[in-house]
Amino acid sequence: MDASLTSGLPMVLVGMATVFAALSALVGLITLTTRLLSRFQPESSARPAVVRGAPARAEGSGVERAASDADLLRVALAAFSVHRMHRGNTASSHTPSSGWARVGRMRQSAPFRR
Repeated sequence: MDASLTSGLPMVLVGMATVFAALSALVGLITLTTRLLSRFQPESSARPAVVRGAPARAEGSGVERAASDADLLRVALAAFSVHRMHRGNTASSHTPSSGWARVGRMRQSAPFRR
């Protein structure tokens, strides 16, 4: 084996172990903080806030929960379609601002043409 490979392998292993230990400690710290803060949080603030103008729904019924999930899915899909429409329009309508920019772009992409 090459000398640089045999000397670099322990360094890689120590580095990966250090990163894994640090990330594990971070996950543990976040979990501990969440548990500690949930003990001191009053029950009334644990519920989500009601959005003004949104219809109030009684909790507990599976049918109402499914209707709420369906509404949420519709809103998410509508937002995603608007995002895709906006993103598609800006990407397809982009044109270089001048002839100089077009020539520069052609020179940049010339090595990739066959």
